[in-house]
Amino acid sequence: MQLLSLLRDEVSSRRWKVMLDVDALRGVVTDAANRATDPLVTDILAEIAKRLDEIHRDLAHIPEDIIPHF
Repeated sequence: MQLLSLLRDEVSSRRWKVMLDVDALRGVVTDAANRATDPLVTDILAEIAKRLDEIHRDLAHIPEDIIPHF
């Protein structure tokens, strides 16, 4: 049982790491979009930022209790 509990903790920890990585990447993409002068590049970066927002929200809405307690 202890091994399964450690596994659950590891999965949860990695989920938060991914969320932080997505958030950091979203900031980089947003900064690049604000600096871009080409409208096509700006549109592409805006789409990427939008998708990163969706990914972050999807990860955040997974409550801890969905990852089963062992």
